[in-house]
Amino acid sequence: MLELTVLGPPHCTLGTSPLPLRPRRLLLLTYLLLEGPLDRGPLAALFWSHLETGEARAKLRLELHRLQHSVVGPWLRLAGERVGLEAECDARRVEEAVREQRWEEVVALSRGELLQGLADDAPGVQGWLEARREGFALQLREALEHSAEREERVGRVEAALTYRRRLLALEPMSEAYCDALILRLRALSRSGEAHTLETRFRERFQKELGYAPQLRSMVPGVQAALSHEVPVLPPRPPARPSLLDPPLVGREDLWAALDHWWASPTPVALLEGEAGIGKSHLAADWAQHHAANMTVVLQGVEMGRQVPYYALVEVLRHAPPERLHDLQPVWARELARVWPDWPGALDSDLGERPPAAGTALGLLEALSQALQLVVQDARLVLLEDVHWLDDATLGVLEHVLRRWGTGGNAPRFLATARPGERVESPQLHAWLLDLEGRNMLRRLPLTPLGELAVLKLIRQLSGSPHATGFARRLARLSGGNPYALLAFVQGLFEQGELALAPGGEWLLTLSLEALEAQLNPNLREVLLTAVTRRGEVVLRFLGTAALLTPPLDFEAVRQGAGLEEEQALDALEVALAHRWLRSSEGGGYRFGHDLLRRAVEAQLTPERARRLHLRLAAHLEHAGTSPAALAHHLEQGGERARAYPLWRAAAEQADVVWAHHEALKFLSHALACTDDVEQRTDLHLERGRHARFLNALTTWEAELDQAAALLHPMPGQPGGQRWAIQRTHLLWHRGERAAALAFSTPWLEPRASEEGVTLLHDRAWILLELGRPAEAQSALQAAQTALPDLSARLRANLLNTQASVCYELQDVPGGLACAQEAIALFRDLGNRPGMASALTTLACLHYLQQDALAERNALVWGLECAREAGHLHLQRSLLNLLALFCLRQAEGMEGLSYATEGLELCEDLQDSRGAAQFSEYLHALSGLRHAAGKGLEELGTAEPRV
Repeated sequence: MLELTVLGPPHCTLGTSPLPLRPRRLLLLTYLLLEGPLDRGPLAALFWSHLETGEARAKLRLELHRLQHSVVGPWLRLAGERVGLEAECDARRVEEAVREQRWEEVVALSRGELLQGLADDAPGVQGWLEARREGFALQLREALEHSAEREERVGRVEAALTYRRRLLALEPMSEAYCDALILRLRALSRSGEAHTLETRFRERFQKELGYAPQLRSMVPGVQAALSHEVPVLPPRPPARPSLLDPPLVGREDLWAALDHWWASPTPVALLEGEAGIGKSHLAADWAQHHAANMTVVLQGVEMGRQVPYYALVEVLRHAPPERLHDLQPVWARELARVWPDWPGALDSDLGERPPAAGTALGLLEALSQALQLVVQDARLVLLEDVHWLDDATLGVLEHVLRRWGTGGNAPRFLATARPGERVESPQLHAWLLDLEGRNMLRRLPLTPLGELAVLKLIRQLSGSPHATGFARRLARLSGGNPYALLAFVQGLFEQGELALAPGGEWLLTLSLEALEAQLNPNLREVLLTAVTRRGEVVLRFLGTAALLTPPLDFEAVRQGAGLEEEQALDALEVALAHRWLRSSEGGGYRFGHDLLRRAVEAQLTPERARRLHLRLAAHLEHAGTSPAALAHHLEQGGERARAYPLWRAAAEQADVVWAHHEALKFLSHALACTDDVEQRTDLHLERGRHARFLNALTTWEAELDQAAALLHPMPGQPGGQRWAIQRTHLLWHRGERAAALAFSTPWLEPRASEEGVTLLHDRAWILLELGRPAEAQSALQAAQTALPDLSARLRANLLNTQASVCYELQDVPGGLACAQEAIALFRDLGNRPGMASALTTLACLHYLQQDALAERNALVWGLECAREAGHLHLQRSLLNLLALFCLRQAEGMEGLSYATEGLELCEDLQDSRGAAQFSEYLHALSGLRHAAGKGLEELGTAEPRV
């Protein structure tokens, strides 16, 4: 039979033979034994919380497969989604003995804490382990107390003392357990032993908690009756902090870990833990200690994560204005694209409006430059609630970290995140994994406070040197969550069960047994108790504020709540006094904690919430808010028809600044706001276009399938060609060129349209890639004659493709004319990727001409355009051609620079073939006379490809 011994040093045996198991596998088996059988989904999410759902389930599936084919297999129970384990286990026997009150058996089996010495990186697993350890410790304490009392009743004094010593070892700070042992030792005339115990306890207590304990044996009346020793009175405890400003306790190890990170070259640290666990408190206190007045805070907001660059623009908006004075005009113009009301956008040097066309890389560079100016004197950037940062802001942070790296002058980044919320952001998940892969991230999980830390916190807050039982009950009820714990205490004050003595100490008006029944186990109800006791006006004010994106505007909250100005001001003062709201840097207000915001939002009835959203929309419409914010309130207020065009407008705004993730979200909202088939079809095609830019091929295909289900496209049908173009592009993007060519054939008519010409152009490119330039030439001629009056964009694309066909057909004059005209058109359009592509073709044509100078100039200009556009694949192609050019011209130093950049780019793109090619260039360029791998002659005479 398989047997797990998990109380104390863990081990597993099969019959009489020990069975070695890895710690993580032992944890999984123990979890299944104590909590199972379980569904696969929650189990995978718990143990692999850092992965997306599909990846986590795949990891679990692999682990179960390995277990099933190991010696553990016969005891594993797999039934569809359910997973279980049948085995003997000392922990399960303890639970059964507790239920049947077999206390001696509980004591005998409890050889140590659960899975002693084991820990886990997954916060959920570690949290479960800590909670289970505390549960078994409570059961052991109960068993030891019962056993000690039983032995004392039958006169077995030594046995009773043994049990009481174990109790004190379990609770080394318990004055009650120490008292009981000292009094019994003195009653047995063992004063020396009692004195030694008391002295050591006092020293330990003073060291851990900062002030002396109070023991009954030390109270003069009791002590005089027991001995003739001089009584020692404890000193007064230090000045107490407020409930509104609690001390940081129980985080000494994490503080030390942050100190170690600060001294290391790792640029990013991530504090992970559930809501209310104390991430922000620890981060703020540590930042104040290490980088006071040199910290910049970038705050993620749940309702702001759909707005492109929301968190970043908020930081720039509230920075000292003079910080951005040194921003170069070219970057200032780009910055104005995402921050139209920026004062710098109105300077005469910049023009009244930003240019209509820019580049993705240009905007990224502008925001990076602006952020660098804002944090130039900072030592630390605090990323609060990084799981709520919008994807566009994350893109800027990723770019900034890649640029700054681990340089000595670069600030450090300290982030806080909730594991569950973090997993919901694919871009954040990918970014963190990338940082870990490059050894640029250290994760620091926060677990709930233990009983000792809770006792220390309660004693510091309450002024009571006892409070052991009170603290233990609060620790159990709150699960060690500091925010929940303080909320429960505040609730007791609100209900009158806690009061303040004249000296400021807490007085509990109930017995601990009665208190247990009075404490409400529902945190949301506890949070609302204090708010509702301040009256309906305060509750209405906060309920309205909970629906707005911070920083909260007072007038918006007032009008949304329908309050007179004096009522709203009174409510605001109450909220600020209780720290339910706090002033936000740069103006406005924020909730003191998101748990409270969610609690007051949840108490709104659907009808009240709907009306509040409509009132907020009416105010915001006149205040000139963003389309996305206005659309959100209209949609939540039931005004779907009014919200629909605003969501479309928000998506268009996001498209302009290359925020494709946010555009997808806005278009999803627009889909929820219309039932019109034509509109929904158009929305799915738009979503497909944005998915294409993100290279999300599965999403792209799903959107095309949704559009097809609505449109039922047929060749010749109006609107069908637009769908067919995207389907052709999808096949082409996947590398299925022949399938793309075959699919597009029935959709070519009518040709006298932009869509028809686009399909002909795409077929020409596909034919060119298939090595059929003559057929490509025919397709392009058909396109040019089908619609003489072409748009500049389409004409530029046709000319660029024609130039590539001329290169393949060795028609240099015709190709040069087409390429140069295409470059001019792309330049007028501000289309940097198009320019880079046309310049690549131009360079290849100059190679056929054997004009090395013109070839070099075209390649260098093309690389500049590709960089401006942020187009990595074009950059890779041009770097390849430049490295090859330098190799042919024997320009080793310049070639090494291009080859190195190309190798790094291929590694980022995970392009192994490209990396191998650039590695060959590096070897050849490093020693032009001793080329490695391939001969110099073979590499240097390779013909460039368009």
